[in-house]
Amino acid sequence: MELPLGGLAGRPESGVARRVRPGDERGLAGLMLAAYRGTADDEGEDLQDALEEVQHTLSGKYGDFLWEHSFLIDEGGEVLSASLVTSFEGAPLLAFSVTHPSRNRRGLAGALILMSARSLRDVGNQRLVLFVSEANLPARKLYEKLGFRVVEWR
Repeated sequence: MELPLGGLAGRPESGVARRVRPGDERGLAGLMLAAYRGTADDEGEDLQDALEEVQHTLSGKYGDFLWEHSFLIDEGGEVLSASLVTSFEGAPLLAFSVTHPSRNRRGLAGALILMSARSLRDVGNQRLVLFVSEANLPARKLYEKLGFRVVEWR
């Protein structure tokens, strides 16, 4: 899916969200594990698997991690939602958008995705891409609501 960035209004929001930074790995891993448990994307991972996935993402295994465009919301040291962006084949990629199930449907993911999108737009990017499984209907609905559209990846 792809979100054209030219038509986004406003500047990145401020408040409880902050940029992802080194040291967030364990919190992101716990969030990822909780967010995927029991969903179409659950492959039976454990905390160590999730931690390795986060470490691979932040270290650039899946394309340069874009620290300045990746955001999270935490409360009392617990990461509740995150938008992680990498560079993939010359385009910014929303590699992960995850929200703790206890905080689903409160607008956290959408707000963080739009923060990432506006931040990317403000430095000249034209689009934000993502890959989502067909079976993940809640995510697909959110992305469509935010303006993402299905495109063929070249």
